[in-house]
Amino acid sequence: MQNSNIAKTSQLPIVTKVCVEDWPTGKATQMRVQMVANGLGQIIHVPVIVVRGKRPGPTLGVTAAIHGDELNGIGLIHALLADLDPKKLSGTVVAVPVVNVPGYLREERRFSDDRDLNRIMPGRPDGIPSEVYAHRFLTRIASCFDYLVDLHTA
Repeated sequence: MQNSNIAKTSQLPIVTKVCVEDWPTGKATQMRVQMVANGLGQIIHVPVIVVRGKRPGPTLGVTAAIHGDELNGIGLIHALLADLDPKKLSGTVVAVPVVNVPGYLREERRFSDDRDLNRIMPGRPDGIPSEVYAHRFLTRIASCFDYLVDLHTA
């Protein structure tokens, strides 16, 4: 693994972009993706699990909690991953259990600037914080998906 956008930490790798090819086949790899800084200058990281199959194939993205208070999809993603055998898998599953980390941490639907991430996609690289976050989610994470299943909750 020789990718300059991967930082080593004592816990999970921190990346600036999900590059499926950087991770080993036949196993699941957890990481955190750098997004934006909060009001204290701390970087917000999105948790991502990349499950690369032994055989090539498409990449399926599975996301949950684009609204920080919609929690059902988080458990579903973990249940899916528990039943997934990377050694028998063709292709890759990229799981994002919590898209809206600021909303999730505050137990609120909206992003920290009171915007609905679901309504501002694809965001903007030079917009308000939620627009930048949405844009970076698409360019740093979702850009590697061939297909996407979003586990939205009513």
